[in-house]
Amino acid sequence: MEIKKLEEIIGSQKLSVDDVRRMETEKSRAKESIERAAALKKEYNKTLWESERELDRRLEQLEEIVSKYNARASELLLIPETAPNARGKNFMIKVQKEHAEDRYRSHLLGGVDVEGMVSPSIRHLKGSYSDRTDQARREILDLLDREEASNEQLAETTDKSEMLAEKIKKNEEIITKEKKEHGVSLSVRLKEIELLETKISSIRDPMALEAAITKYQKQCAQLEALRRQHHEKNVAKKKAVQQEINEAIRACADHKEYTQRRLNQLSLHVQEQANRFDRIKHCS
Repeated sequence: MEIKKLEEIIGSQKLSVDDVRRMETEKSRAKESIERAAALKKEYNKTLWESERELDRRLEQLEEIVSKYNARASELLLIPETAPNARGKNFMIKVQKEHAEDRYRSHLLGGVDVEGMVSPSIRHLKGSYSDRTDQARREILDLLDREEASNEQLAETTDKSEMLAEKIKKNEEIITKEKKEHGVSLSVRLKEIELLETKISSIRDPMALEAAITKYQKQCAQLEALRRQHHEKNVAKKKAVQQEINEAIRACADHKEYTQRRLNQLSLHVQEQANRFDRIKHCS
């Protein structure tokens, strides 16, 4: 409107000095306004660009954090929804950039409520794993006590085995001595029989000779039977003692092996629980 008016004034050539001054002033003001608007627009564009860059940087950081969270949640059996600790809930976070300016944080995180669902679940898991770890440690201490008792029992059994071995040695010495004594007695009887046979020719009574021979043969048979009986008893006793030693040693070895195997299993279990516990602490 002003331009048209100016054109009409110029066309009619009715410009005064005041009109020219006023036009110059308005022109200067318009120029200043345009320059201020351009500067403001430039500043606004710069601020907008910096804000977009900062938003992109923050979203990239968020995606890195979410990636680490999803990996640890998977290790803690919270992902997928069918995992044992998920109990049918969705713990997998997906960054939805289109909801970056949304007032609800869960929209940006793919609908997952971090404060209302994830944090309480992780605290629950943390307490559960802590209880399991404490229980496993108590079991390890109990097994260590059992192992110490087993070692003491093994040492006691070893002492008993040495005592039994000494007893076996003495029994063997007794057997050898008795065998030697019975051998001497049998040898004496045999010599008596030989002596008797040499005197056969001097004996005139056949019945007396037969009775004497029968007597000495019976004595020899009794001595031999007695020797065998002692030998069999000592062998059986030695075998029983040796079997008792072997069974005691085998029982102690089996118990020690079981204790060590259980101790290794529990140590591994405690280590796994501790690792999961550390991961939970990082998540919380």
